[in-house]
Amino acid sequence: WDVERTTVEWPTWTIKSWSKIVQTTPYLNGDFEKVRKKILKIKNTTKLDIHGSMRLGGTKLACLITGTIRFNKNLIVINLSSCSLNCDAVAIISRVLQIQRCPIEELNLNNNFIQAEGCKYISSLLRKNKQIKKLSLKNTSLTECGTNFTGIESIAVGLRLNSSVELLDVSSNCLQRKGSMILVNTLQYTWRLELIDMK
Repeated sequence: WDVERTTVEWPTWTIKSWSKIVQTTPYLNGDFEKVRKKILKIKNTTKLDIHGSMRLGGTKLACLITGTIRFNKNLIVINLSSCSLNCDAVAIISRVLQIQRCPIEELNLNNNFIQAEGCKYISSLLRKNKQIKKLSLKNTSLTECGTNFTGIESIAVGLRLNSSVELLDVSSNCLQRKGSMILVNTLQYTWRLELIDMK
């Protein structure tokens, strides 16, 4: 599977071409047939939940679910926790959520490897998407063991320009006092944000 080519071509997929790719890819054979069915289910469902797919995740998974997000007009909840997503995968997911007018209200990316680099894509998503109400980024290496806060600063910028997020979970990210204060200071700019979990 040419992942590099796929990461460029997914915005041009039609529902037919996307379905064929998901149905025929050997990437989802064997133990991952259930995941294939979840990805392809775009009717009469409001939730995409494929958490815990550590052996499956990464940019390949991110590319495949772009079709689910694009073609399911009823999708409200996306749970991609513990799916081995890195910053490149987060870039793809953030992009599709920006270009599609989706009713997504909850995005769970807990226990992935987003890092400070991936935070700039989360920030861009927050600035452009006005639907997400709950964003979960628990244990996603947003700081480098409490020494690099550029990722937290990126998220803070996104929050200041966002008018929909009500709950933000950034716990277990070694925020330290500095990272915590960066996020707390955003509360004076956004009236919608009700809770930031930083434990």
